[in-house]
Amino acid sequence: MRHDPASAAVVVMLRALKMYGMAQAVSDLVEQGAPAFDATVPILSQLLKAELAEREVRSIAYQIKAAIRAVFEALGAEVTRAAGRLQVIVLDHAGPDVWGEILGVTRIQDWRGDDKLVPVDWLSPPAIYPAS
Repeated sequence: MRHDPASAAVVVMLRALKMYGMAQAVSDLVEQGAPAFDATVPILSQLLKAELAEREVRSIAYQIKAAIRAVFEALGAEVTRAAGRLQVIVLDHAGPDVWGEILGVTRIQDWRGDDKLVPVDWLSPPAIYPAS
């Protein structure tokens, strides 16, 4: 059996991605000394690094979404507990995929594009003195 650090790194990445069958197949190819496989190692390594990075980004995005959902769940629970004595207005870019189906949370208006919470004409400073 020969030892190639680059191929060993590919096996480690495949196992980290829980691709155990592929990790075993790569180990077998390394052990056989398949020259065709040796040529693919740099490309395979780059692809696996990209997949690991993509999974990490998806994991972070999931964690952020879960944290935002937890805030909506807490707000919804308090609104429900207050039984009509509490209203909460939340301005957030989260969509119904985050806060949907949470008891006590209801979308009333979606302010996006030209539909604004604060009308655009309110943003212009009022004329203090009328023009003469």
